[in-house]
Amino acid sequence: SLGNFSNLTCLLLSQNNFQGAIPSSLGMIPSLEQLDLTFNNLSGTVPASLYNKTTLTYLAVGTNRLSGQIPYDIGFTLPNIQTLILQGNHFQGQIPASLGNATNIQVLDLRDNSFQGTIPSFGNLSSLTELNLGMNQLEAGDWSFLSSLANCSQLVLLNLDRNILKGELPVSTGNLPRSLQVLLLTENQISGTIPPEIEHLTNLTILYMENNLLAGNLPDSIGNLPNLFVLSLSQNKLSGEVPLSIGNLSQLSELNLQENNLSGSIPRPLGYCKNLESLNLSYNSFSGSIPKELFTLFSLSEGLDLSHN
Repeated sequence: SLGNFSNLTCLLLSQNNFQGAIPSSLGMIPSLEQLDLTFNNLSGTVPASLYNKTTLTYLAVGTNRLSGQIPYDIGFTLPNIQTLILQGNHFQGQIPASLGNATNIQVLDLRDNSFQGTIPSFGNLSSLTELNLGMNQLEAGDWSFLSSLANCSQLVLLNLDRNILKGELPVSTGNLPRSLQVLLLTENQISGTIPPEIEHLTNLTILYMENNLLAGNLPDSIGNLPNLFVLSLSQNKLSGEVPLSIGNLSQLSELNLQENNLSGSIPRPLGYCKNLESLNLSYNSFSGSIPKELFTLFSLSEGLDLSHN
């Protein structure tokens, strides 16, 4: 009977214990702009009437038990959508390429589902601020989707962790928008070296790339990321010495380099990272003595692990 509200524009029912199917009548509310059904126990599929609700600007059905596929033409049937949250369900199939035509979209969260296939281009989404595709079975293809994101000049968060992205991280990583603050690539199958061009992402605060197949040296340019707060590159195949430029990361709070093939001395400039709370260099091939500069870090309170070197 909620579908009988002829003037309703906003319906927020999140964080309850609703179960069963989403009533298709909700899509019949003439002026509905915002619908939030997140954090419930809803099941079944999303009614077609909602996918065709042209007035919707906000549609959130995350953290339920919903299933099915996203319609191939969703980018055209929801022309005014600004926030689309489907995370934490059982959706499957491919991410529709038509989403690249939903030019008003700002937040796209498809995390923790069973989406598969290659990631489409989102280069037309000039208002996009958050893109969360983590915890699916998505592939990179030729990585052209990453190049397309260079046009998303307001992008702040990019989560691609826990997928099956393969191949080398392209140089175009450095062409991602300067606005980017969070980049998650954890638990994929990314190989090759870390491109030095990553230094162009000067507003980056969180960089997670652990548990991949990254090899070669840690680029000296990593020290040109002045706002970096967390750098996690553990469980890769990185080798060589840690560049002295690591000491330039004055905002760094957490550095995880464990389980690589890094060698040489522990760099003394780490003593310049006066905000460092956690440092893990274990399971590498570091040699020599522990630099006394580490023991001048009064901030080092969460953890210091130099074992297995």
